[in-house]
Amino acid sequence: MKLWQKDVPHDEVASSFASSSDRDLDMRLLPFDCKASIAHAKSLHKIGILESEELAAIKGALTDLLSLVEKGEFTISEEDEDCHSAIERYLTEKLGDTGRKIHTCRSRNDQVLCALRLCYIYEIEGIVDAALDVIAMLKKLIAEKGDVAFAGHTHTRKAMPTTIKDWADGYVASICDSISSLEFVAKILSSNPLGTGAGYGLPIQTDRRFVADELSFRSVDINGIYSQISRTKHDKMLLSSLNAFMYDLNRLSSDIILFSYPDMGYFKIEKSMTTGSSIMPQKTNPDVLEVVRGYYAVISGYETQVAALAHNLISGYHRDLQLSKGAVFNSFDIVLSSLSIMEKVLVTLDVCEDACKKSLSPEVFLTEKAYDLVRKGVPFRAAYRKVADEYFSGSKDRE
Repeated sequence: MKLWQKDVPHDEVASSFASSSDRDLDMRLLPFDCKASIAHAKSLHKIGILESEELAAIKGALTDLLSLVEKGEFTISEEDEDCHSAIERYLTEKLGDTGRKIHTCRSRNDQVLCALRLCYIYEIEGIVDAALDVIAMLKKLIAEKGDVAFAGHTHTRKAMPTTIKDWADGYVASICDSISSLEFVAKILSSNPLGTGAGYGLPIQTDRRFVADELSFRSVDINGIYSQISRTKHDKMLLSSLNAFMYDLNRLSSDIILFSYPDMGYFKIEKSMTTGSSIMPQKTNPDVLEVVRGYYAVISGYETQVAALAHNLISGYHRDLQLSKGAVFNSFDIVLSSLSIMEKVLVTLDVCEDACKKSLSPEVFLTEKAYDLVRKGVPFRAAYRKVADEYFSGSKDRE
């Protein structure tokens, strides 16, 4: 029997459809729900709902459950549906009536919000660390090859001279933007929703600031309706920030793919980071970079999916919101793996100085030539026209 089930028989097909993949996804959420439940138990003790012995028993049981989860020795059953019910059932089986007290002063609505926010903040820390590793590799490239000059491009055509330092610094700055965006979302997420119940508060006063401190939240949600409205809004903000990293990696991948093209050859990708062709013996393909490049579209799709889920919903909880969980978890995994593989690519990336030098053909310096005339007092547009005329007339002569 489900924890929420009444005397009316419930259709198991309907139950399975409604819970969908919640059980699998909630295994990821379960450790954070356990930690939030320990803090919640402490707050129940603080307001006299739990005796000291009961609190100790619940803390011990939840600590044991965390250990089982870490060892892979605990699963969420079909009957439990989600991690919240699994925790309550586990405590009830272990502690009887003491375990039955754990759901006092909370709903699964504020419970899942709390666990999700804790989980998201934890995942964000991993993403930031991985992004800093990519930045470190770009800075290492600058330290080793930063002075090497090559032809920069606009419209996929040679434009003006640049250097490895300027090129890499551009991506460092862009990734720093993405880190700032994600850290801003983490600050918004760092607010305790426990105690807002199903969105309309509780008949019993709880110390929500105490719980916030226990869980290292910066603040407390001051309105339960806001807490429920926030779910997919925060998910969308989070996905937007995660997708900023994929935007950076998409552009960086495209650069490395183009610049390592044999006929251009500014860069050389380590063969161990490429794949071969099943028919053409000579091929070394930049598949990992192509997949990273493509994942930008995947995360963009998840962002759109989550934004659409909340479309036209009234305030309060709706089961539709559960469908955002998988999109967010998948996005964390994709962004983390993409940052990690980009770090590996950059570690072994070779700069071919001869090819870079060869790319600096005369036309790349024409803008500089025009500005030499400007320094002599020639109006820029006249200087521009003079240099352009000389170049194109010379091109015809060369033909």
